[in-house]
Amino acid sequence: QPQARSNSTSTREISSQNRSETERYLLTSTMKQFEILWKLAMQDALKFLAELGWSKDINVCEWQGIQCIGDAVSAINLDARGITATIPSEFGQLISLTSLILSNNMFGGAVPAEVARLPLLQSINLNQNAFVGALPSFQSTMTSIELQSNRFSGTIPDDYFAALSNLVLFDVSGNNLSGTIPSSISSATSLSTLDLSSNSFVGTMPPGLGALKYLQYLYISSNRFVGTIPRSFASVDSSLVQVWMQQNDLSGTIPATFAEMKYLDDFYVDGNLFTGTIPADLCRPTLNAEFFQDVYSGNLQDNGTLPPKTGTNYWCERIACPADTYSTEGVMPCQPCENGTTTPFIGQHLECYTTNQDEIIRKLYESTQGDKWSRGDTWFYKDFDTCEFTGIRCNKAGHIVSIELPTMNLRGTIPYELGFLDHLATLDLSDNYLTGFIPATLANPPLKKLSLGGNELQGPIPPAVCIMPVNGNGADGSSDCDAIACAAGTYSVTGTGLTDSECIPCAADTSGIVGRQQCLNQYGQEMSAPASQSSSSLSGGAIFGIIIAVIAGVVILLALVAYLRKKKGKVAERSGGLKEDSFSVEDTTALRQSHGRYSDNPEFCDVPVLEFPKLNTPETPNVI
Repeated sequence: QPQARSNSTSTREISSQNRSETERYLLTSTMKQFEILWKLAMQDALKFLAELGWSKDINVCEWQGIQCIGDAVSAINLDARGITATIPSEFGQLISLTSLILSNNMFGGAVPAEVARLPLLQSINLNQNAFVGALPSFQSTMTSIELQSNRFSGTIPDDYFAALSNLVLFDVSGNNLSGTIPSSISSATSLSTLDLSSNSFVGTMPPGLGALKYLQYLYISSNRFVGTIPRSFASVDSSLVQVWMQQNDLSGTIPATFAEMKYLDDFYVDGNLFTGTIPADLCRPTLNAEFFQDVYSGNLQDNGTLPPKTGTNYWCERIACPADTYSTEGVMPCQPCENGTTTPFIGQHLECYTTNQDEIIRKLYESTQGDKWSRGDTWFYKDFDTCEFTGIRCNKAGHIVSIELPTMNLRGTIPYELGFLDHLATLDLSDNYLTGFIPATLANPPLKKLSLGGNELQGPIPPAVCIMPVNGNGADGSSDCDAIACAAGTYSVTGTGLTDSECIPCAADTSGIVGRQQCLNQYGQEMSAPASQSSSSLSGGAIFGIIIAVIAGVVILLALVAYLRKKKGKVAERSGGLKEDSFSVEDTTALRQSHGRYSDNPEFCDVPVLEFPKLNTPETPNVI
């Protein structure tokens, strides 16, 4: 009995101890949560959080904007509270947090990696703030990622979506993001909404995008996407309801299968480089109806619908204006291009392209800071005709057939209008400082030679340009973009492949620039082309280095000759002088043989200065 009582007492003591430890844990946890959240309150100089009851005297689970499960903080919702702060990295210790909403405030800084790694986090909404840095990488638990209208930059990593099979909503619109849509997007099999609009994304639409069977809302407008719409994307069993592709560089034609997508309500493709016509079966009254009811509400009938129209053209123009017409937004009301202008594209914005070659050349001059060119003095000078401008060559009919402006300090972008020079066969803008993208309109003229290497042009190259028969492209029956410019991350001495040299990988270069003639090393410095490439195609940097070496060698030889002459003069003085004929020109032969070569020309120091070192190798002085 006594032993039994003793055991019973011991059991009660252990139970009491466990309860005490649990209480202490909960107390410690609550205090810890308070300390973590208070780090945010301390940044709130305007005391907006204090107005929400964020006080040391109140349990955190009773603060406005805080939700708890038991005593653990599970959700934070501080939408539109006027808070100016950064997210404390300590938020990453709120291990029970499943939802974080900080939208419509003035938060800044980077999103702490500790927060992105929260093990139970499912949704985050940071819309309308000033967050910066790379996109945070989240855990596989995420179902909703909303980062709209911030200042995130960089690219979306290739494997970003690999573990996000539960993701339903992904919105990064209105940031400074670039690069391509990663192929891992096909792993986000639950995705319903994808919004990449208003960034600087490039590249083509990955075929895996069309395999997302739950995707309903796709917004990729206002980027620099190129290429065609994948056929797999416009499938009859698609769930797509809204597709916004306007204001990109997409090309080709609109797949007729879009007309078979039974859920499609909104479809915008204006401001691209699409040709042909809108499929007639797609031109139906219900498509884009909401937009036109909002825009033309003053013209609505009593039943709230637009006045009836006959024919399919009217409904087609609600999708995109036809070729040789334009409007403010590329959709109805459309008007014909003015005389002397044209556009082969549907959905043309603002104005058509001029076909006047003088105006096109003027556009080139203005787009590339022509007033700062070198060797461009004849451009728009007095009575010079366009065909007399430096670098311009015309045929007998006065049509421009060649534009060659290498190493002339062109800065800016290549205007789209160049693609409307119907007789242009040669275009050389190499070795300048051009930025931006290669216009897809360059696929229009009958170009045979295209040189764009040695600039700062961004890739990728438009697919329509990649199949052009220029620089030997397609001679073997297949086309390669390298014939236009070496792809980003590669280089050659000419900036192109297939002809003089091939494009070589450059692992350290992540700039996205195409047509590089030199590789960037890990420090961002340019490296010369390898010796395996033709010495006759030396890069500008190599040529410049050779010239410097020659000049240095000549200077050393001069100093040596001067020293020997001075020394001989001193010897002559010590020996009482020399006779006038005691040292002849012929006597210098042994000196030249023993001390190296030097020029007999007394003015050989005037080594010509290389004005454009990338292309021209100056003649070296005559040497013995």
